Amino acid sequence: MKLRKLALAACASLLLAGPGTAGAAPIVNQDNPTMLGGFCGMGLAFACGQSFKQSADNISGAGIFVHPAWYTATSTDVTIGIFDAISGGNMLAHGTATRIDSSSGWVDVFWNPVALDTGTQYFLRLSASNTDLVAAYANYRSYANGTAFHDAWPYLGYDLTFRTYSDDGAGAVPEPASLALLGAGLLGFAARRRRQAAR
Repeated sequence: MKLRKLALAACASLLLAGPGTAGAAPIVNQDNPTMLGGFCGMGLAFACGQSFKQSADNISGAGIFVHPAWYTATSTDVTIGIFDAISGGNMLAHGTATRIDSSSGWVDVFWNPVALDTGTQYFLRLSASNTDLVAAYANYRSYANGTAFHDAWPYLGYDLTFRTYSDDGAGAVPEPASLALLGAGLLGFAARRRRQAAR
């Protein structure tokens, strides 16, 4: 009887906990932190970006480093999109930041995790409301898994200063349906123990 009461209490507390969330914090997956120069005009009509290969099976955000001359443009909108082709292609995810971190020059955007094929080349494409905004680059290919580009033309020998994020799933809270199943299992276990004790 005691076990049954405990199971009922556990089930009730779990169900009253409300909807679950996938509350894991994003972690840096691909990282090219070299901060030099700049050439990639994000406010121009053609695409500007960086190819990359995610080592995780998902992507939950990305960031780029803005040329130091434009740190003061903190109210500029910067959009980062992930595509499966260098020109055109399908946009898999995107996010927009309304401010640049003037203390660091980084612009990070985040979205709900999107599944990717590990080790496959994808493309980070940039745009900004300020036509003069420039993403910084690192000379001599400091990132081994991709290259910077303008539109469909790769800039071999250059990489953006960029990073991507993934979600490792840690800290996820079960959804109500899973909690209900757990509660039902606890009740079944308690009933079985009760029957065995009565024999």
